[in-house]
Amino acid sequence: MPKSQMFQAAFGIGFLVGLLTLCGCSSDKASASGEVRYKGKLVKGGSLVFSGPDGVAIVTNIDPEGTYSVSGVKPGKVKVGLNGASPSEGGRSGREAGGRGSPPPPASSAAKNDPDAVVIPKELGSPESSGITIELKPGSNSVNITVD
Repeated sequence: MPKSQMFQAAFGIGFLVGLLTLCGCSSDKASASGEVRYKGKLVKGGSLVFSGPDGVAIVTNIDPEGTYSVSGVKPGKVKVGLNGASPSEGGRSGREAGGRGSPPPPASSAAKNDPDAVVIPKELGSPESSGITIELKPGSNSVNITVD
């Protein structure tokens, strides 16, 4: 292959790669991580539901340290649902929590026994009705979720 043809081929490939980058054909997903607080208290356990502008819902857990991490969310205005931990979370099944197959205690009694427990209202569980929104940009985002 003559040098001029090789140069043209290399230039063409470089131009195509640049054009694809400029047109936004790269990944358009976002990831986010941070801590979760409700009325000033760290939420230790539970889950978050992220509903991106495309309407796709992604669920992620809140760990015992009160932090979360999620990926694969469409960037833009994202609605978030917040669900508190059930009393049987944290590696204990309902059987272990209540003994002999009895159901776990209600969340309100779990909160009375644990001064750090946070009871989350059910209304916050749905991204559509919670009123919690965040803005995500493509790539990694550090976003603390605080609900007063």
